[in-house]
Amino acid sequence: MSSRHTEIQRRGLFASPLLLAPFALGQPALAQDFPARPLRLLVPFAPGGFTDILARYIADQLGRALGQPVVVENRPGAGGSIAAEQVAKAAPDGHTLLLASVAVFAINPALYPSLPYDPAALALVDVVATQPNILLANPASGIGSVPELIAAAKAKPGTIAYASNGNGSVTHLTMAMLAAEAGIELLHVPYRGSAPGLVDLVAGRVQVMFDGAGTALPQVAGGAARAIGLSWDRRLAELPDVPPISATLPGFDMSAWFALAGHAGMPGPVMTELRRAVGQILASEPFLRLLKERQAEPVRIGGADLPAFVAAERGRWAEAVRRSGARVE
Repeated sequence: MSSRHTEIQRRGLFASPLLLAPFALGQPALAQDFPARPLRLLVPFAPGGFTDILARYIADQLGRALGQPVVVENRPGAGGSIAAEQVAKAAPDGHTLLLASVAVFAINPALYPSLPYDPAALALVDVVATQPNILLANPASGIGSVPELIAAAKAKPGTIAYASNGNGSVTHLTMAMLAAEAGIELLHVPYRGSAPGLVDLVAGRVQVMFDGAGTALPQVAGGAARAIGLSWDRRLAELPDVPPISATLPGFDMSAWFALAGHAGMPGPVMTELRRAVGQILASEPFLRLLKERQAEPVRIGGADLPAFVAAERGRWAEAVRRSGARVE
């Protein structure tokens, strides 16, 4: 069976009626009329994180390609729902875009009883990157591997505490899936973001947590945290001795992906122009270097298989929500 990463690389991006802007007949806008003014690129997180870094690079290069400035606006909150709502309710002319994580398309529909935006009102322009989370342990915890974590949790159910970036976050749901597949019980301690969770991990107030590679690796390099597993199905060059969690739990892969999106009502020629410009950016050597520096990998998806890919992603994360018991009002 091919890995989820192989599926991400292989499957198509341009055929879903729910996620992709239709090349609607009768819409008068032409590619040469676009863009008519500066564009907005909304980011559903605060400045400084990986999503924000991606957005600012793409905005700069997209502005050069389109001949209009692309202004980045950070709209954090509600797992990306605040930013997604603004894009879903914006004029469907391609001038308001979103740099979204997997949460907007695959997690939020299962996590929130009601959303302020309709996921079908958003159209993917391109999936731009994937990045693993690293499973960290406090060095004094005595946990040096995933099998040791599982054994310790089975010996004392509910006593090993793990930090997350918040209830229903990717890091929470990834750990919930690990616990469910391993048949163990862990104690969830949600935080408002990664930084305070890392502080408590280093201090020993929690024993384990998932964190993005960009912020986790400095802690590992400095000896403040121990890397014991990866949320995707392969190793990182920076951590050659750390196996993926799938080495212990076959098939485990909860890596996050990031996508550029806009309103689903965009005219077909506008979507075509955006995809042309973004495609050039994503294939460029500077962009590939940026991803490598951030321990991420490029993802180019094209073709007719996207509906199956998106359905699989929604099913995967909905199962994680179900198993975690997470619910956000």
